[in-house]
Amino acid sequence: MSCCPNKMPNALSMAKDLASTALNAMRMAIRNGDILAQEDIVKKRITACNTCDNKLGVRCTKCGCYISLKTAVAAATCPIGKW
Repeated sequence: MSCCPNKMPNALSMAKDLASTALNAMRMAIRNGDILAQEDIVKKRITACNTCDNKLGVRCTKCGCYISLKTAVAAATCPIGKW
């Protein structure tokens, strides 16, 4: 992202991230049927997000996601590698 902390990415960047996450989720579902992450994994991801400087309310300023939704997708990844 650009220079400004606590600013959401532009719509195109968020759309690309959403499309990538959705594609990875579909691939994982086809391979092994998992779409949603296990509860313990979701909790660890949310804990990592809650302590991150890029969290703004319920969203991530790096990818623009709603944290509670993205952390629940098994194939999702953190844009800065925290999970």
